[in-house]
Amino acid sequence: MKTTRALLVALAIAAACSCAREAAIVPEGPDALLNAIPFPQGNDPWDEVFQQIDQQHGVKIYYKNFTDADWSRSWTNAAGAPLAGERFETPEELAAAAAYVKQYIFDFLDPTLLRGVFRPRVYLVKNMHLANIPQALSIGMDCWIFSPPLTNATDYSTGVYASKLAILSAILHRAYAGGNIALPPAFFEGVDYATPTDGYSRAASNNNWPNLWSRRGFLSDLGDAGLPFFPDYYPTLNVSPADFQAHPDLEFRAFVNYILILRDRDRYFADGARFEQCTLLRRRFQILEEHLKTAYGIDLLAYQSMAFDGYSGAEWDDARCVPVIPR
Repeated sequence: MKTTRALLVALAIAAACSCAREAAIVPEGPDALLNAIPFPQGNDPWDEVFQQIDQQHGVKIYYKNFTDADWSRSWTNAAGAPLAGERFETPEELAAAAAYVKQYIFDFLDPTLLRGVFRPRVYLVKNMHLANIPQALSIGMDCWIFSPPLTNATDYSTGVYASKLAILSAILHRAYAGGNIALPPAFFEGVDYATPTDGYSRAASNNNWPNLWSRRGFLSDLGDAGLPFFPDYYPTLNVSPADFQAHPDLEFRAFVNYILILRDRDRYFADGARFEQCTLLRRRFQILEEHLKTAYGIDLLAYQSMAFDGYSGAEWDDARCVPVIPR
């Protein structure tokens, strides 16, 4: 019996030693990737900017010491084409990239608005493109990728819209969908979400359409792609009033886009212009704009003005900016 007990003890000790000699278990998945890249990534002035952003907002921004596989995985886009890009390398590039994300994103928004909005990490990639098309923003399963412009581009798409306005819109849309932003009941009062539309969503020539979306307080002619978002030229969202009621974030983003994109929005409400009789739609604009400014410190028109600072190109084709006068 004593011999048997001695053998069992010896086997237990041997097993324990064997386990101790095994290689440590290495965590896998996004958390393992997070731990693999050191942060902060240096002690230069731009590193201090990124460290301050992490301390205030809980968002880690990486610009070096990562591989293409970390940010350009196949699931970062729906088209299946791989993202491509370069690294910010010179001190001038790095300083400009840090200043960009600080000024146009994190200095403009309160930290509470950004809770849960971003993925675990943010990458800065120079000259990001997808199928040779420049990309300012891509959102993957575990990351956001920003591609800050290095110069004041003369093209509205890359210099103003894609690099600033569209990014702010995407952030605010997710903040609203995640519950970080709430709208007052007045924004939804008086809006008929029940009556089906008759298919006529535009106000190009006829002022007598009974179910005209604009008169019912809706922005129907607004999409998430294309630029600028001029209601007279771009297709509708292809949603019904019931869809808006079920997914108010669609309406929120449509209104935010419209305010950000159209610098001279009010002329659409001028006498004889397209929205002359759309009093409910006008009121909803005012409610949204004033509420975001007073409740959350989000001044969309101030951001729009800032986005155009240093832009030296034409804002857009003036011919496409002219309001449609009902006939």
